[in-house]
Amino acid sequence: MRIVLFCRKGEINDVIYSHLKNNYNLVGVVLDAPIPKRIVFKRRLRRQGLLRVFLQTLFVLFIGPILKIEAKGRRRELLSELDIEAVDRFQCVFRPNSINEDSVLRL
Repeated sequence: MRIVLFCRKGEINDVIYSHLKNNYNLVGVVLDAPIPKRIVFKRRLRRQGLLRVFLQTLFVLFIGPILKIEAKGRRRELLSELDIEAVDRFQCVFRPNSINEDSVLRL
């Protein structure tokens, strides 16, 4: 089985990449550019409404950082147990402008 990983740069994707590389036939990695937060905010506002998006934004701004601080020790503990490699180290990394580019489709 051939596997291509579509992801963004980030810690969780490094964990997934390391697991796939060690246990499966990983053919390539396609790194996608992040969507600007302003666009995500506008889309959510249109689909979910002002109140729900306002409450989600408050949660992300105030509760999210607290949860991140509380989980920092456990995260460090888990990552030290695993042999994690960064996605960037893989030899077949693609950074396309579009997922539909020929170089990506050939994978």
